[in-house]
Amino acid sequence: MSEHTSGPWHTDDNNHELVRARGMSVEPVICFMGNDFTDARVRVANARLIAAAPELLAACEAQKKLTDALEKMLISYRMGKQPTERTFRIIDKKEEILMQADAAIAKAKGPDDA
Repeated sequence: MSEHTSGPWHTDDNNHELVRARGMSVEPVICFMGNDFTDARVRVANARLIAAAPELLAACEAQKKLTDALEKMLISYRMGKQPTERTFRIIDKKEEILMQADAAIAKAKGPDDA
């Protein structure tokens, strides 16, 4: 599978319908919403959602690890065994993982929906 342009991505300061990758000497354009017949607010909301994609992907991957760790812990307890230290380390990051998801969702929704 091809790698996507690394994040973070952001909507352009001058044109909020343009999504760029941050942190490079020249910020490549990831997406331009175009000037079609959809409402400008919808195009800006779509751009905001696309700009949040790297953070949303990372949050989903972290949530998956947490869910897997919780499942392993449940299986271990059902079998009368102690979960591994690695499982506990992942579960200990639960608050951080949930905050990561909240931040990614807030970025995708924008300030009007926070």
